[in-house]
Amino acid sequence: MQTLPGTKMYINGFATPIIVGSTGIYELSVDGLASITDLSFDQTSLQTITNNDNAYLLVDFVYEEGD
Repeated sequence: MQTLPGTKMYINGFATPIIVGSTGIYELSVDGLASITDLSFDQTSLQTITNNDNAYLLVDFVYEEGD
């Protein structure tokens, strides 16, 4: 994911957010360890991105279909 540093996101409904660091890049590999079933973003973070013409939110993911 690439976005503004400090952006908060939540994975799988956990109450504690993941906060994007100073590079603005966050990478997570759950290959064979877990599944991401829900991804959401802090409302204030989204509003900050929306209000900044130079801000962005890019999320890349690889989806593997089960057998």
